[in-house]
Amino acid sequence: MRRWFIHFGALVLALGSAALRADAQQGRFELTPTIGYRLNSDINETDVAKYSQLQFADAATFGLTASWNTSAFTSVEIEYTYSGYDATAVPRSAATAQRTVKVGQHNVLFSGLYLFDTGNDKFQPFILGGVGASILAPDGSLDSVTNFAFTIGGGVKYYASDRIGLRGDIRWMPQYLYSTDGGTWCDPTYGCYYYPNDHFISQWDFKLGVIVRF
Repeated sequence: MRRWFIHFGALVLALGSAALRADAQQGRFELTPTIGYRLNSDINETDVAKYSQLQFADAATFGLTASWNTSAFTSVEIEYTYSGYDATAVPRSAATAQRTVKVGQHNVLFSGLYLFDTGNDKFQPFILGGVGASILAPDGSLDSVTNFAFTIGGGVKYYASDRIGLRGDIRWMPQYLYSTDGGTWCDPTYGCYYYPNDHFISQWDFKLGVIVRF
């Protein structure tokens, strides 16, 4: 997992270098360490013979965001977040033991922000959307998996000075886990095709961060 931190650090440094060179024309560069809390949904009807439900515990999140304000009302950013939580497989019968594993989730997301004009430079509400990758790393013998990820949300920035500010975010990020047998759908014009039964965790992130502007 060390290489992910190295790659993320390299991207942050490259973005920061480009932003600082273009600061006079394009805007300001920001680094925002964050802490938050993630709400995870459960998955029912797993279609797995031994288990009827997968439960995912809520957990704290930690991260770092590098942002480049491309104009007064737009911004692009790269973000890394980590969360560790328990995943529990609930058996269908007492004959099967309940199984719990610890999962580490690493997210790397590229997002765009639109900041609303409030007439007050210190207070900037925003909306955002982003895409990237989510790495799920369970403990034990299970293999890590990397999936496509996307997020939408919003929040607010408040600048106490030219250099320091606060940021609050609310994000929704559905997390794909696996697919099981679905079914066959038929149409008299287009014929029949098979569709899988995809299973997702619905994740909600609530985050606070301290903005440092350069």
